[in-house]
Amino acid sequence: MKSLIRYAKTKDAPMISLLGKMAFYEMYEHVFEDKNSLTDYCDMTFSVEKMKFHLSKKGNTFWLVHDGVLPIGYLELKRDSSSHGGSSGFITFLHKIYLFQEYWNKGIGQKLFDKMMQESKRLHAGKVLLFVLKTNAREIQFYSQNSFIKVGERLMQMGQETFEFILMEKRLNG
Repeated sequence: MKSLIRYAKTKDAPMISLLGKMAFYEMYEHVFEDKNSLTDYCDMTFSVEKMKFHLSKKGNTFWLVHDGVLPIGYLELKRDSSSHGGSSGFITFLHKIYLFQEYWNKGIGQKLFDKMMQESKRLHAGKVLLFVLKTNAREIQFYSQNSFIKVGERLMQMGQETFEFILMEKRLNG
């Protein structure tokens, strides 16, 4: 399947907001006990204003992926995010990667992920960090196949609910 990946701009905030809400709901609805909490979380986390802020923030890079006609996902990379892992030195942090389920297992997510890894290497980051929901075996396998290893765990609140996440990293040098 042909896909088009490009850098996102601030003007893409409404599209990224909608993509984030829809993809997050699609991927995580089953883990929320309270659907109102899920809706509130999505409205807060993926608001157009918040996306504009993140898109314009120095150190953040977004990529949009299209299927040739429609937007189908995005990725957000944060640079120098040493606070996420308690690590010292320059790192990048894969903050969000969302792709609609109908496009899974078609190589598109891997291409989007590869763009992020190329950027991290170009920036001379020592490592890439990410969090993944502890019960998401599919994502854990994807990251493990891309040479990420588990380095910790953390409880995180999303809406009114608390979830267990795994911190994973991939060292890029040394």
